[in-house]
Amino acid sequence: MQMHLWEDVKQQYSDQICILWNRIYGDRFPLRKSLFQQNSIEDIHVDADASRLVTVGDEAVGLIIVKRDHYNRFQRSQAWIHLLMVDPTYQHRGIGSKLLKQAEATVVNMGASEIVIGQDPYHYFPGVPADQNAIKKWLMKRGYTNVNSVSDYVNTSPQSERKLDTENILSSDEKGKLFSFLKAYFSSRWLYEAEEYFLKGGSGSAYVIIKDQGEIIAFCKTNIGEKPLIGSNVNWSQRFTGILGGIGPLGVHPEWRKMKLGREIVLLATRHLLNQGVGSIYIDWTELHGFYRSLGYTSIETYDQFKKTIEI
Repeated sequence: MQMHLWEDVKQQYSDQICILWNRIYGDRFPLRKSLFQQNSIEDIHVDADASRLVTVGDEAVGLIIVKRDHYNRFQRSQAWIHLLMVDPTYQHRGIGSKLLKQAEATVVNMGASEIVIGQDPYHYFPGVPADQNAIKKWLMKRGYTNVNSVSDYVNTSPQSERKLDTENILSSDEKGKLFSFLKAYFSSRWLYEAEEYFLKGGSGSAYVIIKDQGEIIAFCKTNIGEKPLIGSNVNWSQRFTGILGGIGPLGVHPEWRKMKLGREIVLLATRHLLNQGVGSIYIDWTELHGFYRSLGYTSIETYDQFKKTIEI
């Protein structure tokens, strides 16, 4: 067996990794090459020093990809395990343990005090799929703690009686207003995702908004297809027949909450996606179970979120 820096071999072995993934998870989480390229190869947050690929001859048999906050926008003391996978034929030989141990040592040496499973920028999962008991036990033996549970929801027959006006679609010259709104009231991650969207050529049309006297008081991001980027709520679009759309994140100005604007913005976003021919709509990484069920969504995946705190 030989261990390589992922940075040195990522293009050479990317096809093999996609095949390996789909052999293990493809029926449930079908991975396409464009998604892997975006999330695991091109993302600036990939930590080249902590990420490794294990090969036997010319065959890829194990991989860990770690991410750190490249822009100092999130928690600088945090590292993410973006992907950890071992070919089933080569499991129970210590490959996964070795990959994880060296990755942990690398990021701790660089100042990380917390390691999180998933949840990274351009992530595949917001945690470990809840039914993967062997993986969860394996992590707990290595000091990881289950700290939360989140779910994905889907609506396979979405409906919306709302009329969508031009003013409900963000224009490119309103992006500054959106950035200011997100920065003032929401997480830095949502602002980062909005900036990424425009950086990669987005026009603003993916954002549905509600305004009062010209100011944004509610927003909802929609995703469809692969341009300008693949949103996490359409990661698994090949799992569905027809066109899959994604809704989220979304938020309402604090002074306008409890006025049913959350429901209103989802219905407007639904109309926006229906107008583009979407057949099913996916919501990822949420704890708002009752809210989405009331809108006709059903839970499709649940994830347990794990992290490990390192004493420095």
